[in-house]
Parts: sequence; C-alpha cells; structure tokens
Amino acid sequence: MNELIEQGIKDKFKAINLFSKCATSGEFDFPVNKLFDWVEAEESFLSEEWEDFTEEAGNELRSYLHGNNIEQYRKWNDYAREANDFIDTFLMSKIVNYQQVNNIDPIFIDCVKSDLAFSMLYQQYSIVIKEELPQFYDRILAIYNAGYFPCGWDPKSLDGILVVI
Repeated sequence: MNELIEQGIKDKFKAINLFSKCATSGEFDFPVNKLFDWVEAEESFLSEEWEDFTEEAGNELRSYLHGNNIEQYRKWNDYAREANDFIDTFLMSKIVNYQQVNNIDPIFIDCVKSDLAFSMLYQQYSIVIKEELPQFYDRILAIYNAGYFPCGWDPKSLDGILVVI
C-alpha cells in the first residue's frame, strides 16, 4: 500500500514519550486544569461530556475538510486506516503497558488511540491543505508531547479548558 502520511509526522509520533509526566506539575502554552490522581482522571475521561466533546471536535475537523477541501476529505478513510495501523504497530504496546501497570480502566486504551489517530490526521491535513484548521487536536498532541494525558474539559469555561493528568 502506498503510504499517505508523511514520514516526518510518523517520526514525531514515535518520539512521543507517552505518559512520562502524568500526575506531575507542568506548564502549557494554553490554559489547562491539572489533575494529580487517576481516580479523578478516570471519572473525567469516562464521562459522557468528554466523549461528546471529543466527538464534536472530530466532526468539526471532518466538516471543515468537507466544506473547504473535498479532495482531501475523500482521503479521510485512507489516512485514518494508515494512522490506526501505525499506532497499533508502534505505540499500542506502550499504551497497553501503561494502562495495565497503573490499573486504569481499559477504555483508556481506546481514548489514547483515538486522540493520537485524530492528532496524526490533523498533522497530515495541516501540511497538505496549508490552511488553519480547528485547533483542538493541535492542543491534544501538545499535551501528549509534553508527557501528559488529556482526560477531559471544563464545561464551565467558555473556551473548553482541557483537563490533563
């Protein structure tokens, strides 16, 4: 199969030190609410609100592509398949190991895989269409790159401040 996602993006994802700073202090270039224990984090990432919020963000990205670059939108499934295969091959063992060692709800695995796949698609689309895309997955990737896990959002904030552990 012809590879669609640029190698540089794949290399960046391979270099992510997943979860290396979870439950520690840290700074971001955007506001976040920080959690320091997995009980609270699980409650947050298992919430219906977080699921709805992330689903809406993914739909926003797809909708943007559909309305602004139909040619690239038509490649969505091919990009998504490649991103998921990449994650399964190069990152899944780290994700599963962290989940098991820390006794985190197994849904964690699906959340991380989905976040990383959408973030990879976001990175690829940012290169090929050279337009500003919705920023949600850019921030999600920044959180993973910093060694944390995005596990929710503060619905009381107007901008949807992300919650991280």
